[in-house]
Amino acid sequence: MLITEIGLMILVISILLTLDENAKLSNGLIIMGYLFGYGLAASTFSNLVMYCIALSFHFPQDLANRLYKLVLFNGQLIVLKEWEIITYQQGLKSIPGVIICAIIWVISLYVGLGFTAVWNDQNFEFLISFGFAFILNFFVMEIIVEGFITIFYLGRRRFNCIKRFGYTLNRLRNYRCLSP
Repeated sequence: MLITEIGLMILVISILLTLDENAKLSNGLIIMGYLFGYGLAASTFSNLVMYCIALSFHFPQDLANRLYKLVLFNGQLIVLKEWEIITYQQGLKSIPGVIICAIIWVISLYVGLGFTAVWNDQNFEFLISFGFAFILNFFVMEIIVEGFITIFYLGRRRFNCIKRFGYTLNRLRNYRCLSP
């Protein structure tokens, strides 16, 4: 998932710099704002796409609750059978996500290598935009998502829908980051 997210950032920055041929540092400090904007656009786009892809790896809460109740009431053989069925179903459900990730890898590799090979004038600008995107994505956007999760966690006692949305957002963030 990390490679897919980095590939999406490379793809977006390559496309934006291809559209703006005049984005060169020799043109002044205003261009640095454009490069920051390109990094912000790449970071935002890659986050949105990654949360959509993470949906294909999502483990439903009702299945987890069913397994928990089976373990709680001492049904060892039934738990093993249910676990096999659930892992098979979830494996089939994750195949489209893996295919989408592989397609993104190929496209971003093609466009990114093509951009850096053809546009020698903007190689340094590409690296600056990618640096901005990387910092924004893995530091600033993570803090923003954690803030949303915190807000939904604070409202969990009043509204059940907020509790579910906050829980789902936290699980999707974990899947996107590939943490358990």
